[in-house]
Amino acid sequence: MAPEPITVVNLGEIYLNGSIGGGRQVPVIGQTSLGIDAEIAFTLATVMKVWDTGPGAWNFASSFTLPYVWTQVGATFSAGRLQGRTEDRASNLFDITFTPLIAGYHFSQTAHMALSLNIWRRPGNTTRTRLPTRA
Repeated sequence: MAPEPITVVNLGEIYLNGSIGGGRQVPVIGQTSLGIDAEIAFTLATVMKVWDTGPGAWNFASSFTLPYVWTQVGATFSAGRLQGRTEDRASNLFDITFTPLIAGYHFSQTAHMALSLNIWRRPGNTTRTRLPTRA
């Protein structure tokens, strides 16, 4: 945490993709899949305010993060000679994070410690037959 008062705005992106081949069975929506491909992208917008606490080793801040998630999943199913493929895609807000209190202590110019109280709010719901969606 910065030792002086400052407002920080950050926009970040995390992208992951992966697959599990036909050699492993993966349960998806109550059925057995013989292959699964997935992509997920998180876009995070964060604002953090370091408050003016005057001189000293302690600093305090607050932050808010608004994440957006996009995901696409495809699965191949097989039962005897019958085979099929299903895909699903979803995008929406993810778990919103509010951090009303971040307490930082500066032992020296290069050694710091920070403790925080984080509050998460899930803006959607989850069902067994669909990817997470907004309520």
